[in-house]
Amino acid sequence: MGNRNSNIQSLNQQKHENNDRNKLLEQLYRACEIGDLNTVRQLLPYSPHTQINQIQYRENSALDVAVANGHQDIVQYLLNYDYFRGPLIDPRSERQQQFFGFLVKRLFDPDGRFIERDLNDCIGFQPSFQNVREHISIDHAQSSQFFMRIANASPLVRPFISLAVKRKCIDNLTLIIESTRHTHGNETCKELNKLYDSFLKHHNFNALIKIFTLATPQMSTILRSNSVSYTTLIYLNLREFQNRAFQGLSYRGLKESPLNFEHYRSAMEHEHIIELKSLMSTSKSEFISEIYRSDAMVLNAHLMIIKFDFMDNKCPTALDLTQDPCVAQFPDEEEVLVLPHTLFRVTHIHHTLATKENPCERFTITFKYEPALNGRTLSSFVLERSCLD
Repeated sequence: MGNRNSNIQSLNQQKHENNDRNKLLEQLYRACEIGDLNTVRQLLPYSPHTQINQIQYRENSALDVAVANGHQDIVQYLLNYDYFRGPLIDPRSERQQQFFGFLVKRLFDPDGRFIERDLNDCIGFQPSFQNVREHISIDHAQSSQFFMRIANASPLVRPFISLAVKRKCIDNLTLIIESTRHTHGNETCKELNKLYDSFLKHHNFNALIKIFTLATPQMSTILRSNSVSYTTLIYLNLREFQNRAFQGLSYRGLKESPLNFEHYRSAMEHEHIIELKSLMSTSKSEFISEIYRSDAMVLNAHLMIIKFDFMDNKCPTALDLTQDPCVAQFPDEEEVLVLPHTLFRVTHIHHTLATKENPCERFTITFKYEPALNGRTLSSFVLERSCLD
């Protein structure tokens, strides 16, 4: 009898605890719905972490509710919270795509196209630090001149350049594509196969560009790691993309150590040239870069936005992928692809202090586009084509 009473008492206590948890979760979801960040801060530490990622409130999770109602500060706070590091609802499920559109497709599973952990491997500075080029002035940026010479070669010279490097670039790129197929399987690579065949058989250069935007497999990461042949093919056919030359502002998220941050400040103070060394996705929407920048809080790192300023000059090596015909897999990202060897100066660094809503100090660094000199001769091209080896 005593055991029975004890069991009933235990069940009643468990039921009471479940009711309390459900009330807590409902309050949390309601705060996410109306945009009450202070209440979210108060309730989240006491919420059962095994449940808050689940679909509960009106068939949505807490994070879903915040995204659906456009409360960016709460989305950022939840993504920075450890409980939200676990598996989330499939961001490409039909329900999510229909309900949240762009944000659900791209926010929960960012592929890194709009954020850098460290720009050491992507840009060249003077004064230098490890594994980067040094440029005191534009006329020292020989790689940029070399590639612009390829892009602007006269009709008499272009057949020679094509004979010298095009076949080699295609062979190298084919090896990369085949390796990707082997790793990910033909089923995953259906769209990749289709686009690459279109480029090879029909000289479809829009297909060549669209390959970079594929999320499955994640071609931006693959091609940035093996960018020389892909980049050279684009430069060889840069005239095909004249209608995509971008003029305006674009943005990219960045998380950078304080030590590396000082190199940006030094580059600005000494008016030195910065040369991109890697393919870089940027967005015409600063909001999109904000999402990717604040995806996670990094210990001992600055959160930054790099603002690419192409206002004064249309840039032939910054390609607007949403220009008609759109070649971006996700048009809402408003992607501008900036090619390696594009030159910039750091002209401004804006510092925003930490606030209660945004607990990390933030920096916006302006990279102003500097057109490269077209000073390479044909003989120098013959000598330097070995860079493709």
